[in-house]
Amino acid sequence: KYPDKELESPTKQPDERAGRIGKLIGGSRYLKIIALVILVSVVVSTLIDFQFKAAAKQAHPSREALAVFFSSYYAWLSAATFFAQVVLTRRILAAFGLMPSLYLTPGVLLSGSLAMLVWPGLVTATATRMADAALRNSLHRSCMELLYMPVPASVKKTVKTFLDVVVERTGDATAGFIILFYSLYAMRPYVPYVHFICVALIFLWFSLLPIARMGHLETSRRETGSRELAVKRHGGS
Repeated sequence: KYPDKELESPTKQPDERAGRIGKLIGGSRYLKIIALVILVSVVVSTLIDFQFKAAAKQAHPSREALAVFFSSYYAWLSAATFFAQVVLTRRILAAFGLMPSLYLTPGVLLSGSLAMLVWPGLVTATATRMADAALRNSLHRSCMELLYMPVPASVKKTVKTFLDVVVERTGDATAGFIILFYSLYAMRPYVPYVHFICVALIFLWFSLLPIARMGHLETSRRETGSRELAVKRHGGS
């Protein structure tokens, strides 16, 4: 049961409000799984972005060549993101539904990460990063929004803001510390280590999705039952 009324009070102090949000997430297995999916996906995305920029820097040492490359890349990325948002997302969700669609983004990123291990270079790094950025801002974001659907609206508004801001920033920081650690302590070039960590995290991402599916179904049934009970009580009165 979500104590959503406590979160709606505008008189709550920020520290007290943050404590209640933390207690709410800590007491809900479903919200914790959503938070973990967000955290792992952000870490993976940041590591893929690092691999892409490292490959670009190696392939284009001069500033001029790097500027030309990134200009071309972001132009193609805008087109790919627009296509994914307007065409792919709606069709994929309509054809496969929410849960199968959740597997598409990590599946594509796993294929790209494995390709970078086998054929390291700018081409595979660019394709993987472009797929990550395009899908993250279209299909993946839509799927994550749908995961919140069973959560009561008052709880979702507060918790979603917390997860989008705090957990995503935590994911960025975690990826940064991973890169910093290997750059300082690795005896050999550390970029391959990041590849392996990225692959391991994607497998962790996959393992969280069946749990998210069960939580989504359980939360949907519970909220549907609560609404039906409220309607019956209202009708009885």
